[in-house]
Amino acid sequence: MTFHVGQKVVCVDDRPIGADVKHLNRGSVYTVAQVLEFDHPARGRYVGVHLTEVRRPAASFGVVVPWNTRRFRPAVQPRKELPEEITQYLNVPGRVDA
Repeated sequence: MTFHVGQKVVCVDDRPIGADVKHLNRGSVYTVAQVLEFDHPARGRYVGVHLTEVRRPAASFGVVVPWNTRRFRPAVQPRKELPEEITQYLNVPGRVDA
């Protein structure tokens, strides 16, 4: 799954890892501020994101660690109503649905 800057994402995993303080809330919507590949000294290489709404402190090795993208899914935008010019053809009198 790919993410992009400005995208709205929903947290699906808010469990703290190691000494990490809980900063995320499962089900909350966040905005992607940055997407990057990160090589964590203990957890290996992964694609991560920094979020506009959550500022993480620097880790013990002096770097602000991005959130792993596995913790998120894209937020679904509500469906927009169809314009009247289209819906007028959906309710035609005498039409029989098969």
